[in-house]
Amino acid sequence: MGLLNIGGKIMTEKKGEAVAQKAARHTPGPWEILGFGHIYSATAINIASTRGSLVLELNEMEANARLIAAAPDLLEACKEALAAIQGEWINEEDSSRIEAQLEAAIRKATDEAVNPD
Repeated sequence: MGLLNIGGKIMTEKKGEAVAQKAARHTPGPWEILGFGHIYSATAINIASTRGSLVLELNEMEANARLIAAAPDLLEACKEALAAIQGEWINEEDSSRIEAQLEAAIRKATDEAVNPD
């Protein structure tokens, strides 16, 4: 279950068959916050900056930076979850991996634990 790399093409396993997915047109992740509100790719490409707004509060700028930096992780987690939902079945190992991926992406975007006790 999940994403497959077949002959350099990204494929999704769906009901026992590989289905081609469009290649991403965005800068590949992971993206990280460096400095204050500057989001960079792993290859040091400046993705975005949340600085410079006179309207936003500091906490809101930081939250925006976290959400932007988490975008590739959130997209990947959503793709994995969708592939699992569309499949005929999912085993416990895949389910646990996807759940952990979703929780990590949400935690990165919000800086909070998912479903804290």
